[in-house]
Amino acid sequence: MNYQGKTLAPSIRSARIQSIDMMRGLVMLIMLLDHVRERFFLHMQVSDPMDLSSTSWALFLSRFAAHFCAPVFVFLTGISAWLYAHPRQGKPRSARAFLLKCGVFLIALEILVINVSWMGSYHTLWLQVIWVIGLCMLTLVMSL
Repeated sequence: MNYQGKTLAPSIRSARIQSIDMMRGLVMLIMLLDHVRERFFLHMQVSDPMDLSSTSWALFLSRFAAHFCAPVFVFLTGISAWLYAHPRQGKPRSARAFLLKCGVFLIALEILVINVSWMGSYHTLWLQVIWVIGLCMLTLVMSL
């Protein structure tokens, strides 16, 4: 009941699965730490943060944890595609168009924007995590 004595409509439950969003958020936080680790450890320049003989445990563990982020993102992409195609209520729907558009967009983003912003030119084409996620989406399209 509200202050005027009228009943309020029941709250609408979110269609999102909170555990998936929490996992994405955790992975983003770990990647944030990894991407800015050089600022945190500016006073400790090392050649390889994965070499325990020349680095601290904190730097090693922050870099080690970041190795799990890309596989988790790819895994969550597959789970999300399956959940989209198989809603709780209603009949199954196709996720092909969504996966195709997102996959092509992510690959184009990696090649046209990220590669140029990192390298300044196209002398070497560096294909990294965003490209892999896009490629996995296109692979999912072919498997549906």
